[in-house]
Amino acid sequence: MNNTSIINALLSILLLILIAGCNSSDNESVVEADFKKNLTLWKQQGVVDYQITTSILCNCLPRGKVVNLIEQSQLTRAFYSNTGVYLIGDDLSLQKPIDGYFAIIREAIDSDAASINVTYHDTLGFPTRISIDYDLMTADDEIIYSLENFITGIDELDKPDLVIALTLRDNFNQLSENYIQNETINFNVAVTNNGSADATIDFNSSLQFDFYVASSSLQVWRWSDDKDFTQALTTLNIAAGEMVEFSQPWDQLLSNSEILTSGDYRAFGVMVNTTLEDSFDFTVQ
Repeated sequence: MNNTSIINALLSILLLILIAGCNSSDNESVVEADFKKNLTLWKQQGVVDYQITTSILCNCLPRGKVVNLIEQSQLTRAFYSNTGVYLIGDDLSLQKPIDGYFAIIREAIDSDAASINVTYHDTLGFPTRISIDYDLMTADDEIIYSLENFITGIDELDKPDLVIALTLRDNFNQLSENYIQNETINFNVAVTNNGSADATIDFNSSLQFDFYVASSSLQVWRWSDDKDFTQALTTLNIAAGEMVEFSQPWDQLLSNSEILTSGDYRAFGVMVNTTLEDSFDFTVQ
C-alpha cells in the first residue's frame, strides 16, 4: 500500500469517527430536549395526589406490577396490583413518585449512559417507558421501567386484598398441633380476597401453592421438591369476596427417605410468585 492509499484510509477512518461523534451528540441533544420539554409539561399539570402503576424489568430484579400511592408528591404506600399486598422494607424503597423517574433519566443523561430511550405521555408529560443501558459492552445490564394507569387522586382505591391462612389437620379432619411419628399431616391453605377488586395471579408453572417444614429456622422438608410441574404459564383468578383452598397430605417422610424425628416444628404455606405466606406450629411425639 503506497502513502496515498494509507492517507486515504486514515482520512476515511477519521471521517467515520467524526460522523459517529456527531450522531452521538445529536442523539444526546434529542434525549436532553425531550427530557426538558416533558419535565416542564409534567410540572405544569400541578398534580400532587395520584396513583400510578409501575414495574421494573432487569436481569437481576424481576418484579410484578405495583400501584404507587402519591400524596403531596411523596410516596406514601404501594401495593402489588395482583394481590393487593402492601410493600414494606426494601421492596417499598424501590418505589418512587413520577419525579423520581425523571431523576433516573437525568442521572442517566449526566452519566453518559450508552443508550437512553424514553417514551412520554402525550398530554401529561410523564415517562411511560424508560429503557437504559449504561454500557453496551456489558451483558444483561439494561433496565426498563414501565409506568401506566395514571389516576388523579387516591380517595377511591379499587384493589384486591388477599389474605392467606394455613391450618394442619389430622386424618379425622380435626385441627391439630400434635402428631405422632408416621401419622399423616394434612396441610390446608386458604386464600381469601377481602378486597373490592378481582385478583389475577400469574405463575411460571403449574406450581401455585407450596408447603415446607422448618426446625429452628432450618428447612427440613418441602412438598414440591420431589414433584414435577408443567413448565407453562398458569393463572389463578380470585374474585372479590371469593376464597380458594389447596390441600396436600404428608406422611412425614423426608426427601432422604427418613421419617421426621420427634420435636417442635413450624409449617409454612405459601402462594408462589407472591409474598403471601402463613405458618403453623406443631409437635411430633
